[in-house]
Amino acid sequence: MHDPVAPSIGSVVEGMLATVVHILPGIDLYSNRLAVETFVSAAYEYADLDYNIDKAVTWGDNFRFPVEAHLRDSLELAAMGYDLTELARSRQLALLTSRLNHSRIADRDPHDPDTLLLHDLVGGIRIPLDADFEEDRVPPKHDKTYKIAHSAVDKMWFELYEAGFVMLIPTADMARIPATVKLNYSQPGWARKRGKAKGRCICDYSRNNKNGTPLNTVWVKQLVKEFYGEIEPCRIEVLVGMTLAQIDRVGLVNFTLWKMDLLGAFNLMFLRPEDAGLLAMELSEGLTVVSLVGNFGSCVTPFGFNVGSRVIIKDFKQKAMGDAEICCDDLMGACALWERAYDMALARTCIEEVFGENSVADSKPEVGTRLDFIGWHLDLDLQVMGIARHNLLKTFYGFCLAREQAYLSVRELQRLASRAGRCSMICRYMKPFSHYIYSASAGYKQQETRVPISDDLRMVIDLWLLFLLVMELEPTKFNRPLASFREVAPQGMLNQDANLSGIGLIISRPSHQGAGVRQPRGILDPGDKSILAASGYQLPYDLRGDSSYQNAVEFISIVVGLCLTVSLGLGCGGMLVQGDSTTGLTWAADEKFRAGRSSAAVLFFMQLQQRYEISVTMTEHIPGVINPSDPLSRGVSPEQLGYDASVWYDMRLNPTLVAIIASFNPSVVLSLRDDLPVRWAQNEAWIDILLSVGGGWDRR
Repeated sequence: MHDPVAPSIGSVVEGMLATVVHILPGIDLYSNRLAVETFVSAAYEYADLDYNIDKAVTWGDNFRFPVEAHLRDSLELAAMGYDLTELARSRQLALLTSRLNHSRIADRDPHDPDTLLLHDLVGGIRIPLDADFEEDRVPPKHDKTYKIAHSAVDKMWFELYEAGFVMLIPTADMARIPATVKLNYSQPGWARKRGKAKGRCICDYSRNNKNGTPLNTVWVKQLVKEFYGEIEPCRIEVLVGMTLAQIDRVGLVNFTLWKMDLLGAFNLMFLRPEDAGLLAMELSEGLTVVSLVGNFGSCVTPFGFNVGSRVIIKDFKQKAMGDAEICCDDLMGACALWERAYDMALARTCIEEVFGENSVADSKPEVGTRLDFIGWHLDLDLQVMGIARHNLLKTFYGFCLAREQAYLSVRELQRLASRAGRCSMICRYMKPFSHYIYSASAGYKQQETRVPISDDLRMVIDLWLLFLLVMELEPTKFNRPLASFREVAPQGMLNQDANLSGIGLIISRPSHQGAGVRQPRGILDPGDKSILAASGYQLPYDLRGDSSYQNAVEFISIVVGLCLTVSLGLGCGGMLVQGDSTTGLTWAADEKFRAGRSSAAVLFFMQLQQRYEISVTMTEHIPGVINPSDPLSRGVSPEQLGYDASVWYDMRLNPTLVAIIASFNPSVVLSLRDDLPVRWAQNEAWIDILLSVGGGWDRR
């Protein structure tokens, strides 16, 4: 059952129909009302899969541990003199032949650091402790969720017990474990899991024990990072880059994607037997669970497991016909149709040579030209990258809930901002508005602090609902073209400078004589034949010498430079931007902005890029003392600086540019509620003029 505070489907639909008229008048949602209602309904139905705790209680069905669970491990522990380490070691040895072991990796390069780490991991993942850590050998009280859902949590732990991955020992017997053996208690818990009525077990190792020391700390994470190596995330750019490289190699008509998952993920690696007692938790009926394998609650486990992931993908790449990338326990491959069977068999071999038989999830392999991977959706038929539909629906529903609230907690705002940030990598229109949500939660220290929803934030929420919808309905327009991920040589260069009273711009064609895509251009002198335009413009803003506006005007100068580039008729593509402001260059290249003084320029910047596919693909920082645009920004004319008359451009004679620059005034607050619909439509009209007649002037 979806959240009772969620608005009705009808009210959501009507709200989007009202918003689209102002923001995207070219999109006819009224004629597509059925498709709109279908998408909104799907989001609500997906929310219904997010089962509440009462469903877990039903699934638990009053589960109680059988007598065996109270006796088997207890009797063996007593026979070993209550040495928990020895019991854990004996249990692991019984499973070792079918898992990561020394004989399985004996033929690997002994000089490879990851081979040494794998041999170390045969003995289990190490759990370092903070220098001031003190054990808490007494179980803490259960939290509210466990008390309610204990039957489901206990039943899930018992399933792991039957698989041999955990031990169950009466807490009374745990008290007899010698002080020389590590032992620390944490709280068990329960959390929702999409599509699973039972939910999932959680382990709170970040909670301070009664001595004020948790297992998960920043220092512990740094230690394991240094020991096992950094986890390199599988970035969207790498994923698409791999895909495009394989398409270029074999041709789109011959191309396919495939996906394969490891079975059980962290269950595939042991914990050190001497460390196992550190992760003890007391369940119902006076039983303590001690895990023998890695789990999702410890900050250590992902780093240890990542060694195996690194080895698997390295082995695969050495022998594959195509290519693949890995993210934790998920592999995605790209190759020719006739190579797929070989590459998928190779991937299975690479996995099993590390983790043993039965370490591949046979029910999950997927193939095709449309595939979800780690939350993204690759569509080779439409040639776009989108958001996996379950994430799109989840994000849409989250904004539906937020729309009805007068307050949101800092935690809720950060969750929305995180989801929005991911989506804005696909629909670039929304870049400014994901950062706006982040800004709304900035400055608060407590995650549960309730933040009032301003009128502007409510407008941002409505915008997100609209754009998430059109990403579904108009995927070729509002998802990201795969071609936009290609690294290409800049099609033009913009040298710029700004101060509080003026901007200077020099636009030129790039020289490709022996230059690589990422090579800097250097400084152009006024006589350089590649220069297309040199211009200065005195800003109409009254900034009263306030230097806090400097970053804003630097960014404004870049946006105006792109407008001038478009008006010159330069083709779509990337731009190399030179300047002496690191902040302005970073904002333009990374598309990460601060809400506030630059909001008007940022909004135009993103609308222009979405319409014209012009982007800042490379930046070059140069010292201000040698920046050739510096004198132009201070009122010195191109003629005085020796530029050829054919490249003098007086922006005062371009009424469209004059109006655009005036609209960027950083001292005027842009009200999203009052100004955004009109400003959005006006920006679109100005862009139309720039694209058609260059701004309404004679370009020469």
